Amino acid sequence: SRSCWADVSEKDAVESARLKEFRKKLRQTATTPI
Repeated sequence: SRSCWADVSEKDAVESARLKEFRKKLRQTATTPI
């Protein structure tokens, strides 16, 4: 079960990192006039 928990936390870390990058891109596109 320990490896399972590690896998879950790793997946969560990846998701949060992806979300952070998405927000950064969103902010850049929001500030940049089209």
